[in-house]
Amino acid sequence: MEEGQFLRIGAFKTAQLGYLTLLHLYQEGLGTHPNEAVAVKRMYVRRNTPTQANSNRWEITHLMPADEFCKTIMEANVLLWAISIMNYTYLIRLGSDRDTYSFIYHFINTADTPPPFDIPKIHFLHAAIAVVNQQVVGPAAKATANICRTYLVEELINEEQDGFHKFINRGSAVPVKLSATNKSLLALGEFLPFTQHVQYYKTGGLVYISDLQGVWLIVLPNLN
Repeated sequence: MEEGQFLRIGAFKTAQLGYLTLLHLYQEGLGTHPNEAVAVKRMYVRRNTPTQANSNRWEITHLMPADEFCKTIMEANVLLWAISIMNYTYLIRLGSDRDTYSFIYHFINTADTPPPFDIPKIHFLHAAIAVVNQQVVGPAAKATANICRTYLVEELINEEQDGFHKFINRGSAVPVKLSATNKSLLALGEFLPFTQHVQYYKTGGLVYISDLQGVWLIVLPNLN
């Protein structure tokens, strides 16, 4: 990880460029190839340090290891729930058949004519938790592991190159107005509210994913 060089400083997480190499490579998601570029995120709190020259000055202060671990796990759980709910939007188990069919494509296949548009295929950022442990040797020579730092490792996206867009705000059901010149972007902007309706209906009004933003075919979630 490149210390001190931030890709972005958000409301409660910093993002730095890192490189991931796993002992056993995966076929999909994170860790598909050695030295994979990733975004390494870490929780922080703002500490105000005003001066006479700058009354709004503040510094980044990291959480205590135990708090950082718990909050990072909570953030990862939100992402995991969002992935499950979005998969639930696409997939549904029909009848007693053991196969899982696509909720969307089931209706396409049973319709008389195909839809006059393409169905967007989206996914949330691939992510993982990385924990740094410090080995402590006790008086009885028993080694125990203490958590030093906890990171949220995410799939790296290039916001400038890929075009980062806000699709739906957290406090409004009305989608954000997008550029009319980009037909694919408009189609995705219309598709995402549809997924919210499916999620709300299929969960009996319990939950839906909002605050949807990201690049084409990659979306960042927030649960409501």
